Amino acid sequence: MIEENNSDIMKKVMNSFFKVIGKRTTPAHAWLTLKILIGKLTYNYNFLNSIYVTEIDSIKEMEYYDTSIKNIVNIETDVINNVNRKMIGKAIQSLSDELIKYLGKKAGYHLLCEFRYDIGNEYFSIIKSMGVDFNLDKLQNDLYGWVTEENSLHEKDRKQKQIIEELI
Repeated sequence: MIEENNSDIMKKVMNSFFKVIGKRTTPAHAWLTLKILIGKLTYNYNFLNSIYVTEIDSIKEMEYYDTSIKNIVNIETDVINNVNRKMIGKAIQSLSDELIKYLGKKAGYHLLCEFRYDIGNEYFSIIKSMGVDFNLDKLQNDLYGWVTEENSLHEKDRKQKQIIEELI
């Protein structure tokens, strides 16, 4: 298992969120999303003030953001490394919870699944040990419930239509 300091973990998490959001939308949207969420969470976790998401001047500039992603998130390492690791975990948890609220459960679930894949098993284990629980099973069950309910509604509509056709 890799042993990383807080700033390395936070940089990996933020870069991975940027990459996954940017892949589904645009790099500019990923930049704006992270900027808004960090700003929102700074009230509860003032150490997030030491995380800077580099402004993207144009989408063309970030055409190959996969290769230049290391330059997107900058962190004041001395500040982050002096924060209790469980507090860093709470901030990551809050960030993922806010992403789900911001994107909706379905998009949030898929984003977190991609995030888990992108960040890798070792980093995922580290952030779990920091108290982060992405509740992927619960989200999946919620989504499965939506799908089942949606299918049953379509089934009811089909049956009602069939009854009406038989009456006519």
